Amino acid sequence: MNHQPSVVSALRCPVTQHAAGHNVGCGSANVSMVHGLLGLAQCNACGHWFRKDPAAAAYPEEIISTLSDLVAPGNSGLVLSGDLHGDAVRALMGEVLDSWADALREGSKDKLIADFDRIVGQIQLMRDCCAAVLPTQNVGTDALPRYLPAAELSEIKDSLDGLTQPITPESVDNHYPTRALYMAEIALGERRPYPVE
Repeated sequence: MNHQPSVVSALRCPVTQHAAGHNVGCGSANVSMVHGLLGLAQCNACGHWFRKDPAAAAYPEEIISTLSDLVAPGNSGLVLSGDLHGDAVRALMGEVLDSWADALREGSKDKLIADFDRIVGQIQLMRDCCAAVLPTQNVGTDALPRYLPAAELSEIKDSLDGLTQPITPESVDNHYPTRALYMAEIALGERRPYPVE
């Protein structure tokens, strides 16, 4: 389903926090309704996303349906671009939303948004490893690896506890959390890399 934002005159970008951990916006009236099911809106002035009525109850199916619609290929440009980068995040969101759907239906109280913090850490780690492996002309001197401090690497390693398989060449190739743990251990000097065949 395609969703085209429409400007809403009576809605303002919120300047007060609805709940702990929620961001606040700028107060602008230049707001577009992006998705009607949950009243999802975006401020055209500051980019802030918010629900028209954040206190209204939402069923798991409504939440997952809204998020699925926003990243659907037919809605490229609404949130994600229609290129390689948008497609990569779209594939990732498919995995995330499958997991979240189960958690929401089971009434989970887990902070699901924290999944993104872990994912960003793993992407950064993978980026640094790729930058170390790619030829210099494909990296550029302004994009050399940002080597993570040992404390950050250790935190990434700890956050993967219980999510990985035993580290083998096969699991490193086929299971992303295990690959991230493998890379973190190499970066920490706790493991030697497997020979490249």
